[in-house]
Amino acid sequence: MAPPTSPANLAAHFEVRLHWKARHQWPAGRTLSQVFHGCHGLWLVEDGVLQAQTPNNNFSLNPGQALLWPPNMPRTLHAGDGSAHSPGAHWLTLGLNAQLFGHLEILPLLPSPHIWQPTHDEFVQLRTLMTTIVDATATSEGALLRDGLCRAVVALLWQQLRGDDLVTATRQALPDWLQKTLALAHQHPEIGVTELARAAAFSPAQFRRSFARWMQQAPRDYLQNHRLETARNLLENTNLPINNIAEQLHFANPTHFGRAWKKRYNLTPAAYRKQAQSEQRGL
Repeated sequence: MAPPTSPANLAAHFEVRLHWKARHQWPAGRTLSQVFHGCHGLWLVEDGVLQAQTPNNNFSLNPGQALLWPPNMPRTLHAGDGSAHSPGAHWLTLGLNAQLFGHLEILPLLPSPHIWQPTHDEFVQLRTLMTTIVDATATSEGALLRDGLCRAVVALLWQQLRGDDLVTATRQALPDWLQKTLALAHQHPEIGVTELARAAAFSPAQFRRSFARWMQQAPRDYLQNHRLETARNLLENTNLPINNIAEQLHFANPTHFGRAWKKRYNLTPAAYRKQAQSEQRGL
């Protein structure tokens, strides 16, 4: 069975929300007890020693180490290693919430609380991203930059803390009926909502409600969007005739494909292909 999602179409349903961002420079001995609700905390220690304690565990972070902390878990932070000449602790922190399909939390799929030692290159990447997020301005351009970088941070966390990719892990979190229907939709672009509902063992009305609740769009819209995304890739990267693309993706006819395409991109398929291929050549 083909995977129900791919990295390309998964990204369209992926959203990261930043709850806080901070750069901390604590003197040795400073202590704070706290608990944050609803989001994960990411710490990256630049200098000194930071200790995070729970009633059952004690995590000690040295320079270059990172810690991912789950929501709703109380902690006490302590700067320094307890020695008389401890420099305290300097670190960056982000509060993150990452969702697929508008409601499926993916950070709980990563181990936490969890301390790890990124490689030198990974540390530089993570520190650069986190520093830029912390320093981002409050302008609309700054918000766009921050949101994009937060997605990159989550991608780096995934690479460092999970052995499988996000697509595989997401499939594990999806109900079986949705995995099956998404796979069918990708294998058979011509399939209709009634056939998908039958495969899910739902009535059409029940299927539409359940699908929309998970995917944040109607199944008919999802099918159309998937066909247009596939067509976009074919127009940009192949010389397949437009009539053949329309037939391959089971549009009723080339005219129907052209109308749907122009409604989405405000260009005919031929004009879009010409523009995209010119941009690829740097013209």
